[in-house]
Amino acid sequence: SEAPRTMGGVMTGHLVAEGLGWSPRGGARILQDVSFTVARAEVLAICGANGAGKSTLLRMLYRYLRPDAGRVTLGAMTFGRSAPALQPAGWLPCCRNNPQTLP
Repeated sequence: SEAPRTMGGVMTGHLVAEGLGWSPRGGARILQDVSFTVARAEVLAICGANGAGKSTLLRMLYRYLRPDAGRVTLGAMTFGRSAPALQPAGWLPCCRNNPQTLP
């Protein structure tokens, strides 16, 4: 297997989630103490029942939501509660019933 790439001694191309937790304002906890590591070129499947928090977890990983607890590290970048959530740059129109109608 290929050795991990490093930049200044820091491994790049990996994702680490440590103790992630999230709940909506005033709502019940959706995720609690979620931790995992995904190495460069590794594939991770996230499976669970409807409402288990899969989409919420992904939204925290791509910084659409800020975790209430824990942190995410991607390569040399780490973010958690204090990091700003990303704002959408734009919207992509979607037509589910008839995709051929899109320009």
